[in-house]
Amino acid sequence: MKRFRWIIAIVVGLLVLMSGSAIHASDAKLHYKTITPMQTAAAIAYYGQHKVKKDIWRGIFSETTNLNIYQNDNADGLNVKGRGNSWYLRHSNSNGGHNAAYTVGADGTVAFYMVSTLNQKKNKDPYATANLRDIIQYVNDQGAANQVRSKAQHIHLKNSVSSSQTQQGKLSYEELALAAFIEQCRGDSLDAKMHTMDQMIDGKTAYPNQEQPAIMQRKEDSTIEIGLGRFVESWALVDFEGNKVNVNSYTHSQKTSSHTYTRQELVAEWANHKQELDNDIQRINANQQKYDVTIDDN
Repeated sequence: MKRFRWIIAIVVGLLVLMSGSAIHASDAKLHYKTITPMQTAAAIAYYGQHKVKKDIWRGIFSETTNLNIYQNDNADGLNVKGRGNSWYLRHSNSNGGHNAAYTVGADGTVAFYMVSTLNQKKNKDPYATANLRDIIQYVNDQGAANQVRSKAQHIHLKNSVSSSQTQQGKLSYEELALAAFIEQCRGDSLDAKMHTMDQMIDGKTAYPNQEQPAIMQRKEDSTIEIGLGRFVESWALVDFEGNKVNVNSYTHSQKTSSHTYTRQELVAEWANHKQELDNDIQRINANQQKYDVTIDDN
């Protein structure tokens, strides 16, 4: 009899242990009704990296520990607009350029995009769409719920990316002019172009006499001239025509290129890089003093 009771006790104990493990396993899963906003962003990033697998989404979840998330107050140019706003995910060490963007609809439909805030193609079709419930199920099926919870702790909400007009006053004429100039620099991304600009200012390119910014001067008509090289053999003229920002480049008085941007495009791309622009302007001014550069208006 005692032996029988002992066996029953062991069986009951095992059942309790198994029940506790099952409860723990259930708790480890993500649930649609209880998932937090940051866990939602992390789950979308995980799904984007493993299922969408295009462009910036390929490494969005695992390439860096920290992610920044921005809410855009519109979904302009995106064909699947969700609730009318969009979200941008960036690695925390990124200077911008391309964003892993997504919208979430009232029915839970998530649309995945890659968006460049400058010269972005209008009427973008998403790379993929998936319902948030299916995304959560995919994460659970992969046994990645705890990875997503951990990543959610390293996603940082930044200032909303408001419409370009509300940010219009954040950049001065000089900052807008330099931003337009940098947009012409070599590079496939904003980071690459900013790196090229660093090399140019430091005179470390192959042709510093034609590429090193050595003076930045505002003229009476608000045109801003950026002189290149200590003898200003090349230069760029940036003028403001209503909403347009025009950049015309010259070498030995011969026009070599011409580009036009809108103020809204430049502000959307560069409003979060005001400090970098100001630093570059100071470095150009330092080059002017170092080389005693002047521009002959004639």
